[in-house]
Amino acid sequence: MEAAYRKAGFQFYYGTDADGKGFPVLIASYDADAKTVDAVRIKNLGTANGTTMNNDLAFEALAKFPSGVTPDYCFINRRSLEQLRKSRTNVTSATGVPTLPDSVAGIPIVITDSLVNTEA
Repeated sequence: MEAAYRKAGFQFYYGTDADGKGFPVLIASYDADAKTVDAVRIKNLGTANGTTMNNDLAFEALAKFPSGVTPDYCFINRRSLEQLRKSRTNVTSATGVPTLPDSVAGIPIVITDSLVNTEA
């Protein structure tokens, strides 16, 4: 059981497919015993056109989960959070203050520095 969790954790951070080099790639960690998707990782995010975090990528990641399975949290680093904020239509409050996204489809966003910008 512990080995399965380690493998899932490894796949979560490093992916299971060939590197897309420059294009965001959705990677799903599949639990063969329970036949469910445990985690989804969006990798190869950057600052170049077409590689930034946006609502479309967030919802494509959610679509990888089977019906009835909802993740508890969405982990994101500060740069990707800012990119997500900019991708949304209303990026400021009524008073003109920039607003940070706090959820994706009702799933709470957790900001972490453990996901570094240089990670492929």
